[in-house]
Amino acid sequence: MRYHHLRGRNKLKLEKKSANNSRSLHLSNRYMNKELEGLASNLGKRTVLHENDLQLILSKFNRVTFSRKEVIIQSGQVYQFIYYVSSGLLRTYLLTKEGKERVIMFGFEDWWITDIASFTTGKPSSLYLDVLKDCVLYSLSKVDFDELIHESPAFESVFRKMMQYAYMREQQRALELITDSAQDRYLRLVAKYPAIEQEVSQRNIASYLGISPEFLSSLKADLKKQKS
Repeated sequence: MRYHHLRGRNKLKLEKKSANNSRSLHLSNRYMNKELEGLASNLGKRTVLHENDLQLILSKFNRVTFSRKEVIIQSGQVYQFIYYVSSGLLRTYLLTKEGKERVIMFGFEDWWITDIASFTTGKPSSLYLDVLKDCVLYSLSKVDFDELIHESPAFESVFRKMMQYAYMREQQRALELITDSAQDRYLRLVAKYPAIEQEVSQRNIASYLGISPEFLSSLKADLKKQKS
């Protein structure tokens, strides 16, 4: 099992691309241009970010790559970073007492992923974080995160809104596991993420839905019959 350690920080030079659009950036490093513009765009969805805000925020991120099947965080370790998924696919999962994997969340492209409780408190996590598809991530350490919270009101606004949304999403998922049928949960998942079945194995989808792979196969067969 191989682990990647974060490389030295990439020093990024940002230049204003248009006087009429402070969020349009030209990055001097062409190889990272598209990736960092994706990160900047994601951050800008939640609040107005001016060029000086982005210069400060993006300077704190490190670019890191992982290969499929690599384990980034083991259960019992502390999540010291929050990750923006520039490309690829990840998952967090836990092991039940019976030794079965239970997927907690997926990290799709243009998503963020961490164990927020461990990241915030510095306590060990029960969740594993591993790679389902080769990925490029932009990591932000807890130290730099805390610095940005104090130095940048814009960053504080971005992550406050992000955490509010994440809480509502996870609360909704918990309610759906109690109140909705497996079929309803499956249909909602594929409607929200149409490409999920091409990117994620049936075993992982079933685990996320809280059902067995065999039950998911039966469910899909029934839905196919209903359509025919």
